[in-house]
Amino acid sequence: MAKNSKLLISNSKDILENLLPVIVKKIESESNDVRFQSLKAFTDFITQYLCDEKIYNSEENNESTQCINELILKKLFPHYGLILSDADPMPLFGLKLLSVVVERNSAFVVILNKLKLIEILFQYFEVNHAKFNSFTVKIIRAIIHSREIELVDLMQMNIIDKMNGIFENVMKNNQEWCSDHLLEIINEILHMASEVKKKTDGKPGGSGSAASFENSVEPRKIDTQEVDQKEQQLPQLIYDSFLVNFEYFIVLLGASDVVSNLFPTFF
Repeated sequence: MAKNSKLLISNSKDILENLLPVIVKKIESESNDVRFQSLKAFTDFITQYLCDEKIYNSEENNESTQCINELILKKLFPHYGLILSDADPMPLFGLKLLSVVVERNSAFVVILNKLKLIEILFQYFEVNHAKFNSFTVKIIRAIIHSREIELVDLMQMNIIDKMNGIFENVMKNNQEWCSDHLLEIINEILHMASEVKKKTDGKPGGSGSAASFENSVEPRKIDTQEVDQKEQQLPQLIYDSFLVNFEYFIVLLGASDVVSNLFPTFF
């Protein structure tokens, strides 16, 4: 049925309300095969609906969009920890489905963060990781584009080192399957860094004062000037770190289709 687009569209209401909730429920099965067939079938159906503007439109939030959102939030996402940690090929199909979900509606990134899945997904975003693939790259791109994760938090998850490693590996092995996605990720990170720089440049000079937590037994003081200095250094640190692969970057940028509006000026 999922391969018949006309049938899928004409019966979308019944499928969304009656069939898909039953299918996704099977992901709880103790049988590996049943779990996989359930996820695969659900993915085949829901991705087609997500990619059809008449059925799914996060801006208009029509009836079918609300139904799909509820399916994903209440029926699918509670299983995602199991899906990603299950035996192959469950994680692959889970990543495939998730890449479409977050690309079509970045608001789902908030839910992923609440479910503590963001850090797990960033662990996959690394050269030679078993779960590093095109779907993972698309998910990370969507997460960063959503701006739900602060730049400092991205740095704590080693995004720059991971990007440099992936970038170098892709260029050395002539793997162009994710080059545009990588450029878009770098672009977004640099824009975030540029915004931090503009914000810190606009701050008046610190006086070295300290803030404290009065309710603690021994008040813990924070040097606000030191915090500001670290924040001011962050954009330059990011810029310098990306220069490691400057030669590869220029080559890739020249061949890319996403050059327009890329990369802010820092100085």
